[in-house]
Amino acid sequence: MKYSNEELSKQLRCPEGAEARQIGENMFQSNCNMIFETINTLDIRPNSKVFEIGFGNGMHLSYLFERETTLKYQGVEISQAMVEESNLNNKELVKSGRAAFINTSESDFSFIPSSSFNYCFSVNTLYFWNNPQKYFDEIYRILDRNGTIAISFMSKSFGEGLPFTQVGFTFYETEDIEGFLFCSGFINVRSVMLTEDAISKNGQKVERSFVILSANKD
Repeated sequence: MKYSNEELSKQLRCPEGAEARQIGENMFQSNCNMIFETINTLDIRPNSKVFEIGFGNGMHLSYLFERETTLKYQGVEISQAMVEESNLNNKELVKSGRAAFINTSESDFSFIPSSSFNYCFSVNTLYFWNNPQKYFDEIYRILDRNGTIAISFMSKSFGEGLPFTQVGFTFYETEDIEGFLFCSGFINVRSVMLTEDAISKNGQKVERSFVILSANKD
């Protein structure tokens, strides 16, 4: 199915309907290197609890658990279709209680007790957060002391030039996100910019730059 730019933007925010599975697969292929680099940044310790915002089809969990087999994972996602896909793609992890995929409304983490996780990460979801400061405040709350956050996003100069991002996306400079982190109470904020060869959502080969911002809870 060929989408208009506006329709594609909506599907990237929240995949749904008959094409949701294909959208999820396309997103994973496009974003997998960003996801892997973000996971590497976390340097996950044994027996840790990891939280993710926006897990898509969950195909990256095999890589996450290869990095540390003793972790426990919980993710939230606004797309019910992606929750279903992730459960299908990670049956053994779900069955064993090592992974849980939860459908939730935007930025509603009220069901999560404070200081529940050691790590939190999110890749290419920031553009869709209606209130970024609320997200970062909630992430700070649910992280344990010395917990680590890693947020990855396309650079503003790259993202704003894509045809399908003209509606429904909000891009930020790195300094903007650093400001959100500091306002929430995070310390040791650090950033790295990477460049990769990627396939865009319309199938074109592009050179994409992205930023990984990480920080710690005081």
